[in-house]
Amino acid sequence: MTGIVDWAVKNTRLVIAALIVTIVAGSPLHLVPGGWLLLEHGYDQAAAVRTLLLDAGFTEVQSWQDLAGIERVSGGRFGV
Repeated sequence: MTGIVDWAVKNTRLVIAALIVTIVAGSPLHLVPGGWLLLEHGYDQAAAVRTLLLDAGFTEVQSWQDLAGIERVSGGRFGV
């Protein structure tokens, strides 16, 4: 691998964080009022994802735990 692909492989967590920011920022264009956005994320990203959702105007923002008790999914409702 070379170039950007090589960089992305070495910086996977940064790339995933950037993708989450992009998804949250663009999601209002694709959600009906009251629609939910749910995101699976890294074991240590729940608080940051909740903050992104709140800053983007989502309500009912929360995180859910996986079977190991780790917050792995976060989401919220838009336009409520």
